Amino acid sequence: MLLSAAKTRRKILFRKAKLAEEAKRYDHMLRFMKEILEITNPDTDLSPKERCLLGAAFKNFVIHPRNSLSLATVSTGSWIKSPKRSIAGSYLLTSRTEISSACSEIVQLIDRRLLPAAISKESKVYYLTLKEISAGIWQR
Repeated sequence: MLLSAAKTRRKILFRKAKLAEEAKRYDHMLRFMKEILEITNPDTDLSPKERCLLGAAFKNFVIHPRNSLSLATVSTGSWIKSPKRSIAGSYLLTSRTEISSACSEIVQLIDRRLLPAAISKESKVYYLTLKEISAGIWQR
């Protein structure tokens, strides 16, 4: 009975993540995918659909703030020689820290949970690719 309850919860979370994707609420999408990982046996790999949804959640969750950071950097470029410089610097630092934290979290999730449980080569390649993407985003 407990096993079926966990499977049911997993399906519900997956559906919620899909709904969050349609609503472009990537923060919610990522949270639902993390919940799936929390309730799943640590030795169990994600299904291909779950894997794909996790990757989409992470990429969209990070890419939008990164694009906003780029726009803010351009917008505040003229502030360098003004009293507003410290405001711009503080805001940009906060944004960079948020992006860095999200990337670090996904790398840890991949290293500690996803790669050890990956059964197929396809899963391993997917997780390693996602890790590389995250490292690339983090360093930009």
